[in-house]
Amino acid sequence: VARLQKKVMQCNLAAIKQCAVKKACGSFEDSPFGEDTIIFYEALEYYDEEERELVLRIVNDKLRQLGAGHAPPSLIAALERNANREGTGGGGGGGGAADVELQKQLEELKLELRLKEEQKQDLEQLLKQEKEHSEELKKQAEQALKEAEQAKAEQAKAEAEAARLQEELKLEQARTAAALLELEASKAREAALREANAQLQEANTRLKEELEAVRAELIAERAANAALREEVKQVKAELAKFEAMLKDLQDRYDILEKEANEMREELARRNNTKTRSCQTQVTGEDLDAQDAELKKLRVMLEELQQKVKDLLEQCKRKLGGKVQDIADALGLGEEFLGKKTVFQRLYDDAKDRVHRLEALREKVRQERGVLLGPEAAAEAPEPSVMSILEGEPRIPEAPQELKPSPVAASPPPRPPGSSQLKPPASWASPPYGGMPPHGGMSPTPTRNLRMSNIDVSASLLLPSASKPSRRRMQVSASLPSLQPGRLQAMPNSLSSAVSSDRYLL
Repeated sequence: VARLQKKVMQCNLAAIKQCAVKKACGSFEDSPFGEDTIIFYEALEYYDEEERELVLRIVNDKLRQLGAGHAPPSLIAALERNANREGTGGGGGGGGAADVELQKQLEELKLELRLKEEQKQDLEQLLKQEKEHSEELKKQAEQALKEAEQAKAEQAKAEAEAARLQEELKLEQARTAAALLELEASKAREAALREANAQLQEANTRLKEELEAVRAELIAERAANAALREEVKQVKAELAKFEAMLKDLQDRYDILEKEANEMREELARRNNTKTRSCQTQVTGEDLDAQDAELKKLRVMLEELQQKVKDLLEQCKRKLGGKVQDIADALGLGEEFLGKKTVFQRLYDDAKDRVHRLEALREKVRQERGVLLGPEAAAEAPEPSVMSILEGEPRIPEAPQELKPSPVAASPPPRPPGSSQLKPPASWASPPYGGMPPHGGMSPTPTRNLRMSNIDVSASLLLPSASKPSRRRMQVSASLPSLQPGRLQAMPNSLSSAVSSDRYLL
């Protein structure tokens, strides 16, 4: 940086020397600026801010000294030497002309300095006169200020008197206005009182009419409340009667259920092959008596079911929520209140079987992975049974051999007299995991489930005069329908039919 600054300084010095040479050699008579046509004013641009300020301050101070005539002789001598050196550097004859010009400028500056000093003296004299005039004006101003203060005091007294008179006038006007306002207010109050009196009379009349209407409504409400209380009493009495009837029916139901259990045990004993051909002491008359008793009990059960249905229907009309809770607690809600239809129960049972089948397929898949190794476990998953039933696109897979499931290998025996429904051969194809394909007229699990249920119902409920045991089976199979879900109380034949139906799905 220092080297560059030095080079810049040398360039500036060379440039100012060239300007001096051109000023000395050239003629600037036609130019209005004379020798100042060529000037050098860029030197300060290359200085730092502090150096530039220092140079400007020095130049201004020296110019002020030259203008005031207080410049030291050394400065004047240095300027003369510099001028002579520049003139000499410009070449021979130009130095004398420059000195003459400088002397001329110096004389002009001295003349201008003398003029400035004369102006200064004149200004000092004028300033002295102005000061004297100012002193005189100041004295006059003080005198005028005193007079103004006196006039101001007198004016203040006059203003105070005027203010007092204005206050008295305002008080008098206020009294007059207050009297007028009070008079107007009294008139307004009188008019308002008259209007309020009229409104009160109208309101009194309206309140009397409303009071009469409220009294009439109150009388009607009291009559309605009395009727409602009577109706509530009747409903409570009917509810107590229904509860007593329900308790009686429950007791009778318990007795009938006990007898039905005994009959189931007897049927189980008779259906047992170990004791079927053994000697018994029961005669034909006893069997006829039992058949008559069974018919009687069946008629009683049907009448009891109809009465319970009628009772619950009557209760639902007035006490639907409580009767629903009581019926659900006793297991009679779905049977008598119509909570679920046959198709809803079949659909729920089908979904339950589908879930059980999914669990069984998962178990078989895990066992196959354990037996066949990681290759079988890495295969693509099979589509779920529910997705196939709902009609979703099946996932294609390469055929693979599956070992027969132990559940499918040994299906439980079907009851005698029911038709054997076999699953289609396409159900056993590996891509479907033992389920039928979707589409067309191919059988579906839901269709086979309904067919199986119809087949079981037909095989169990068809009457036969030549086989009394079949009628006993019909009675014992219809008894558990009073409480759905009691599958463990069904006879062996019905349980086996349901089991085979599950296997068929």
